Amino acid sequence: MTTKQDIAGNNINGAQLVYVDENSINRSIAALILSDGGASCIAVATIRAMMDAIGRTNFDAVVIDLQTAMSDPEGLEIAKHDPRFRDLPLLAFGANEADAKLIGAERFIPAPLDPAFFLSTVAKTLSSQKVPGSSAGYSPIARNALLSRVSGKPDAAAHILTQFMQDYSGFDRLIEEAASRADNEKAEFLLRNLRSAASAVGADELYRLAGAIQDSAQRKSDISTEQLSHVLRETLLCAAEMRRDLQKLSFGEPIEHKEAAPDAAESRKRGTPQPQPPKSESERRPLILAVDDSPANLKLLETCLQDEYRILLAANGEEAIRAARGQQRPALVLLDVTMPGIDGYEVCRLLKEDPRTRAVPVVFLTSLSKEADEERGLALGAVDYIRKPFSVPILKARIRSHLDLQRYREYLETLVDERTRELRETQREVIYRLARAAEYRDNDTGSHIKRIGYYSLTIAETLSFPQSEADILYYASAMHDVGKIGIPDHILLKPGRLDKDEWDIMKQHPTIGAGLLEGHPSALLRIASRVALSHHEKWDGTGYPSGSKGDEIPIEGRIVAVCDVFDALLSSRPYKPAWTPEETLDEINRLSGTHFDPAIVRAFNSVYPDLLRIKARFED
Repeated sequence: MTTKQDIAGNNINGAQLVYVDENSINRSIAALILSDGGASCIAVATIRAMMDAIGRTNFDAVVIDLQTAMSDPEGLEIAKHDPRFRDLPLLAFGANEADAKLIGAERFIPAPLDPAFFLSTVAKTLSSQKVPGSSAGYSPIARNALLSRVSGKPDAAAHILTQFMQDYSGFDRLIEEAASRADNEKAEFLLRNLRSAASAVGADELYRLAGAIQDSAQRKSDISTEQLSHVLRETLLCAAEMRRDLQKLSFGEPIEHKEAAPDAAESRKRGTPQPQPPKSESERRPLILAVDDSPANLKLLETCLQDEYRILLAANGEEAIRAARGQQRPALVLLDVTMPGIDGYEVCRLLKEDPRTRAVPVVFLTSLSKEADEERGLALGAVDYIRKPFSVPILKARIRSHLDLQRYREYLETLVDERTRELRETQREVIYRLARAAEYRDNDTGSHIKRIGYYSLTIAETLSFPQSEADILYYASAMHDVGKIGIPDHILLKPGRLDKDEWDIMKQHPTIGAGLLEGHPSALLRIASRVALSHHEKWDGTGYPSGSKGDEIPIEGRIVAVCDVFDALLSSRPYKPAWTPEETLDEINRLSGTHFDPAIVRAFNSVYPDLLRIKARFED
């Protein structure tokens, strides 16, 4: 029999893991085992929920049930293109080790879960990871140097990094093109531009290297951008990582980096809080945050409530905000109004504006007794207003009622989220099958729609699309040629080139596709309709069906246009052989500014190797 001592012997204390399993019992067991081992665990049912959790928390590893992973291969593929998931060690739990290798897991955990083996496998995985310290994680860019340039404002620094990523993705390609034409004057200009940007964001190595190559250009000697490409790529990846952390800092969260967990004695000496497994029933009680500038009032609340709840005390509004945004969210806030500094009304407003604390019930507990005071508190989003002096039994009854309502609300939200997820997945499946129906009438496309989806997703992420919007584009892009359903077979399946009349009919497929998809409030169908209508428009206005140009073309259509041509050039057709990757890359760049949006082409260049891997993986 496995004992608690056996479990404690595996060193995962302080680790943070996400466990993914559609089976709720397995989730509960895994969370309990990891908690007993000293780790923090978030257990979720779907890959989508996993990615949402990864977007909010810095995890050390992912454990995924093989059946859950295999039942959502598309979701898993999308996750693998997200560096937040891709950079985490992956462990697989299930019955078949071959399936674990198939999904790319580093280690396999057989079912049913054996606590000692489970923890041992997790511990071995974590100990084998090279975990950078806080300074190493930002080696290509000096964060403090960047912050000093923007007066210490994290949101401004995050904006600068976004601009840097957009402006300099694929910049090495421009320099290489200038060098290949022996246009050293243009190469020097581009390098000077890059060097200035590198200095601005604190990328010292990129600054030094760009300067060295600039000197070569000034001497009109041969220049090579091979090393520059590598350093620029690493700097852009670092910028993406730092931007995510700075955005957290902008919302008041500390920037966290993975470090080896210190032992308990060292943690106590440094005052470092360590995640601890639940040790008693009392620690599982709801946490109440009591806020009052009177020590006597706080002591009274603590005495009255400590038998039923855990109590967290704050003596002013600033302390209350920090406590509410802390690692453990309170289940309810008891809030005084009249306090030094920011008053209770302002605290309530800030809590309700913050998505992390918006759902926490706030109960005003105050001596202000005017009706206008109560109206103001409730208008700010409080669920109740209790006047001092209060009756202890009534206060307890009110707290229980609001906690019960909150739990029921969360339960309903879970049901709604699950139903929404099911409807969304059904909608996506219908869309994908409709796209496949169009594909079956055009035998040359093969896996074309799947590749277009992954190309579009990759470029959208490079352009800093919110993940939800990038995911929508992945599905919507599959519908770009759905209008070919309305094109006669003798034209669609003609083995040679089309004549003018046939081509005029073929050019109707964007309008047909948009007509099939328009008129529904769904974001997915709206974007799919825009993509279908606009993916043959050109940046200079010479495309079809409407001749739109520049920013008049929806950005989703501009992205899919590049992806569609890229894939078509690399694919063989009855009227042409497949182009080589080099020829295709040159053609895409040649068409920048005429057929394609230059910004999209820069993003395309920055992820070009990833796009070639997608092409190889989903060959016809």
